[in-house]
Amino acid sequence: MIRAFLLLLLFTQMSQQLLAQHFLQIDINSDIKENEQIPFNLSAVELKTNNADELGLVASLKDNTPYPLVMVDHIEKSIKKFLDKRFSPVQQNPNIIIQITTMRLAPALEGKFSPTDTFLFECRFIADNKEKETLYQFKARNSFGLFNEPDKIMSNYISRALVAAVHQFTKSYNKNPDWSGGNSNPLFKVKVNLKHNNMKDPDIIICKSGNIIQPEDFKGKLPSDSMNTDVISKLILTYKAESEESSKGIELKIETKAYFDKNRSWKKSSMSNAAWLQYQQGHFDLCTIYGFKLKDSMENFVYSIGEFRSELNKIYNDLYVQYVAERKQYADETRLGTDPEKMLSWKTKTDERIKNLKN
Repeated sequence: MIRAFLLLLLFTQMSQQLLAQHFLQIDINSDIKENEQIPFNLSAVELKTNNADELGLVASLKDNTPYPLVMVDHIEKSIKKFLDKRFSPVQQNPNIIIQITTMRLAPALEGKFSPTDTFLFECRFIADNKEKETLYQFKARNSFGLFNEPDKIMSNYISRALVAAVHQFTKSYNKNPDWSGGNSNPLFKVKVNLKHNNMKDPDIIICKSGNIIQPEDFKGKLPSDSMNTDVISKLILTYKAESEESSKGIELKIETKAYFDKNRSWKKSSMSNAAWLQYQQGHFDLCTIYGFKLKDSMENFVYSIGEFRSELNKIYNDLYVQYVAERKQYADETRLGTDPEKMLSWKTKTDERIKNLKN
């Protein structure tokens, strides 16, 4: 009886040794060469899979023997260790939990290894607060194949999936400032690249210091309802913006424009004295001033991630209201250019303002 027990114990020990030899261990922390800063803290890893620490069966080209794949450490511990080495938070809030819901080889033939097996990876990024809100979900899949060192291939697949997941979440995080709980993101910035009056068109006159409009610049066709209006100067104050996103931030390309449109400006042929042209020049000069105000306001504003388009619109709308109001004030006080004393006063003020503009 004792002999039988000893034989059974010996057999069990040998079986365990053989079984241990037939496991391939995955170490995703063996070759981390890069450390990247992220604007949040990966506080924990939670495992919500059905396969515990075993990741599936593989077979090596060396011997074609199927081996179960397991992690060197438990999955949560191993992944947390990897993430802590690969990424560094620049601020401790917000705290984000990575919840692993799938990480395994899906067999083409149940219970067997096949070169057509597929690596599956899914995870969630969850706010580490009372609500435990799921902020982002990531999925990846890749065919596995047959390799000399399948354990290293699996390690690479897991590492790449984790890095890709964090990168994709970071992009979404940067687009959703409310996720930060009011904290600013020191890594992801909006860089402004602004050009003012970058135009070359013979049918326009750029509103800038030194440009003077002439009678022949009013090339537009006289409209049929022009009984009460002798002259129209079509002055345009506008902007357009495009954004380009990268892993480091957003480059905001802005073009501000202030110009006189010759083909949409007109005058009655009976207009011959210099007063009307001086009055129109006053409107032109106001457009010059507000064009540079628009440029400076948009160039120097500190834009918010996810809000820059509405911020641009607000800058423009607020300034345009001021521009229209001042042009009306100019028209009212000069009585449409017929009051020489007021015209001189306005010209003196606008000339000084234009002189002080930073071109």
